[in-house]
Amino acid sequence: MIMSIGLRHTLPWTALVDICQAINILYNRRIIPDTKYLLQKFFPSHIDKATYHLYCQECREYLGERRPDIQEIECVCGYKLIVNKIDSYFIEFDMAEQLRTLFKNNSLAESLKSRFNREEADDNTLRDIFDGVTYKKYVSSGLLDDWRNISCTFNTDGCKHAKSSKLAVWPIYFRINELPEKMRGKHILMAGLWVDKTEPDMNLFLKPFVDQCNSLTSKGFNWVLNGEKITSKVFFNCCSVDSPARCAMLCMKSFTGYFGCTLCYHPARLVMNTRKYPILDSVPHPRTDESIKKEMIESLTRSNEDEKRGVLKPSVLMNIKNFDLVAGMPPDYMHSCLLGVTRQFTEMILTGTKGKYYVGSPAKMSLINERLLNIKPPSVIHRKPRSLKEFKLWKATEWRSWLLFYSLPCLEGILPHKYIKHWSLLVSAMEILLKAAITRNELQDAREVLVKFVEKYQKLYGVYEMKYNIHLLLHLSDSVQNWGPLWTQNTFDFENQNRILLQFKHSSRRIATQIANRILSFQNLNVFSESVHVSLRVQSFCQSLHKKQLRWYCRLDDHVLVGNRKSYILTDEEKKCLNMPIKSCDFFFSYDCESNSVLHQSIL
Repeated sequence: MIMSIGLRHTLPWTALVDICQAINILYNRRIIPDTKYLLQKFFPSHIDKATYHLYCQECREYLGERRPDIQEIECVCGYKLIVNKIDSYFIEFDMAEQLRTLFKNNSLAESLKSRFNREEADDNTLRDIFDGVTYKKYVSSGLLDDWRNISCTFNTDGCKHAKSSKLAVWPIYFRINELPEKMRGKHILMAGLWVDKTEPDMNLFLKPFVDQCNSLTSKGFNWVLNGEKITSKVFFNCCSVDSPARCAMLCMKSFTGYFGCTLCYHPARLVMNTRKYPILDSVPHPRTDESIKKEMIESLTRSNEDEKRGVLKPSVLMNIKNFDLVAGMPPDYMHSCLLGVTRQFTEMILTGTKGKYYVGSPAKMSLINERLLNIKPPSVIHRKPRSLKEFKLWKATEWRSWLLFYSLPCLEGILPHKYIKHWSLLVSAMEILLKAAITRNELQDAREVLVKFVEKYQKLYGVYEMKYNIHLLLHLSDSVQNWGPLWTQNTFDFENQNRILLQFKHSSRRIATQIANRILSFQNLNVFSESVHVSLRVQSFCQSLHKKQLRWYCRLDDHVLVGNRKSYILTDEEKKCLNMPIKSCDFFFSYDCESNSVLHQSIL
């Protein structure tokens, strides 16, 4: 319970130790571990199995692994590093050990079989990542036709503890695709961690990760389930990152450069000294795994930028076994569509005073806000609507709600008809691509609607507004075809993990080790209840820490009755139906847990 509280509130070790000692004082004896050493014996971080990689702060040359017998290293550029005093290193974590620890939870390990027991699975409908074309190739080739073998989606992105800080943290995360959908985001593991004032050299940072990936693919890792020794091979088949990270990881030009799209050969036209992605006379050819790898190799000998077609040099990712550099790196709709297109459109209609689409005048803004703030969303939407005056502070989830639910009713009759009709194209297409089940016909409809939206966007708002995120809309349907609905490969879970990770920083020294030690220790909470007897009351409390709580509720099997109780006098007919001598009862509002976690209000 104490460790769960620590995770929920990201408490430092000193706070956890103080809580434990206070409890022991109350009982006048040691009933629980009350030192950092003893707590870490129960929840080991295995930080001793981590590998520290050194690099030169001046030229980014790799200097090898840190060893206790080496105190000083001189780089080829002449820069000398004092090993014990430098912070220019990154950490590689044992991925097999983390997977082994995760699967000590038997119920979680058993859930790996669930993909073979899906009753509603059919070839005409996309319901999960397993229905995507690319995933099915791994199954048909024999790589993922056994429940023991698993695949992973990986991610990396920089995050800062404060806007004023130059220091950035870059973790490498990976999650298991074969876990049930609701469990994937709860069990995100960490493969590496870079902390520096400058962005990482991706080939340098990703090299140890790639080596571990290939080892897990070829040799696998051993673990035990119900006394049976199991060997599982791991395939890293999907990388979900934002556009800047995708370009950097592939060692390609930024999307603001010539041939900056990682998915096709759109040349990106120069419009008012800025690269844009207008509609071309012919559809740009798609990039393929073979073509991009060929260009990476040829980039070593080519000096003409036009011939390189956006590829700067070989990426270390080309060495990951069975990984497709194009299909395996789909666009992330959170960054491209929500934080990209939706925010761009909203800012344009609110601030573009010279456009016919302008709705940012005080009178119109007041009416839009009145409609927006009067919306009472259901329980599945955790954030209440915020005023459009604060749109620059909106989070991705708020942009999602604005796109899918709020924008059309709020703008109806205010935004001119042709503009709102055009905007409704994107709303309808995204509603399809985010459904729980998408038929092939619906996918084709969404593809056509997105093409229509992008074409009209250029006509309505001009070539200058044809930014890369608008172009990426044309690739979203292919992403769904390859990997299932958009919610299977977005970065929401990874961004949330970044938020937690930053809260584990409690000191300005040895930040990478500090964060890693805490994250890896708390991973053991997953298996603690399996190794010792934990009462249902304790389990319920620990689970409640990470869920939004209702004040008044009562759980009955798979249902939860919510609301304050009120006395109710039964009618004669109701007494007859119950066939029980009851004069009065209490009633609540009802909540059905199996109804997609949506709060339904009805009197019982």
